[in-house]
Amino acid sequence: MHCTNLPVTNYSRYKLLLYFVATWYIIRAYIRRAEELDADKSDPNHRVIAYYSRSYAMEKAINLSSGNEGVNSFLMTLMQELESCKASISVTGEEAKAVCEGYAVGIFHRADDEDRGSSENYREIARTFYNSSTFFDILEQFGPLDEELNSKRTYSKWKAT
Repeated sequence: MHCTNLPVTNYSRYKLLLYFVATWYIIRAYIRRAEELDADKSDPNHRVIAYYSRSYAMEKAINLSSGNEGVNSFLMTLMQELESCKASISVTGEEAKAVCEGYAVGIFHRADDEDRGSSENYREIARTFYNSSTFFDILEQFGPLDEELNSKRTYSKWKAT
């Protein structure tokens, strides 16, 4: 069934749903990384990285939302979650950037070491490179990436495919 055969109200709902799904697809990696970091309580810096991961997802979704009802309600929920977490994060922007950058570089080096080693778990290596590229993306909210970080991000995305 083509969308043009749907009644106008159903077509509008269908379009809203597709728009929401497309937006979710773009930001889901950042939300997933935040959830993974929240689950791991071993490092207090994980809360900072999770916060900025959600913040980056929020920025991306706002740029895509253009008044979509489903996306806007999701953004309001995410915004409330960010506000509640912000009180527990007691770092400045520069400190947060250093924490997020150190984590992204650490994940990158772990993936690179596994790749250069004798590990044959290619799927896991690709996933680790993908995760490192996600954390490099998060760094964009602090300003443009320097040449070295940008090349590591590009390499990570290439190795993840």
